[in-house]
Amino acid sequence: MLLVMKPCNLFAVAVRIGILFSLTSCGPSKPARDAARGGVLVMVSAIDAADAACAATVLSAKGSKDEAKLTAAIKLGETCAKTKVDALAWARVASVTIDAWGNADAEKSIGCAAVRILGDLSLVRDAVIAAGGKIPALVEDGIAQAAVIGRVAGAACPAVAAAMPSVVPSTSASVAPATSASP
Repeated sequence: MLLVMKPCNLFAVAVRIGILFSLTSCGPSKPARDAARGGVLVMVSAIDAADAACAATVLSAKGSKDEAKLTAAIKLGETCAKTKVDALAWARVASVTIDAWGNADAEKSIGCAAVRILGDLSLVRDAVIAAGGKIPALVEDGIAQAAVIGRVAGAACPAVAAAMPSVVPSTSASVAPATSASP
């Protein structure tokens, strides 16, 4: 039995196949690049969330008569400000180099940037928790994404990787539950 299709049905099938091929990747680099771009966006959101958690912790010392608490709050604010500037600079590096995906050096740069962001986010997280503050779950997500993307760095930036402590996402009660999806 011969299957005969009308020309309009054949055209519809051809259009559907064309759309299917245009939506799928022809190689392994597009999904990896998309995942890296998504990871960088999560890291940038985590940097902002860490900064907000830091600010809330610093402001909680407002009005305190305890000089040690006020000094610690100032030091925490300075630490957070420095790490935010550094983390955002590295996020910019990662974001710009994603567009050069497929170039081995660009992919290594993204990995190295993620390792630096991992260190900055971990530093702020630990400092805020030590000061009695709460860290949003988004910060933990950013740390996890930075760790995954940072694995690409490997031998590409050994000085940076060697300087990094082994960072494990916190499971302490100081992690605040996620609230809303909007920043």
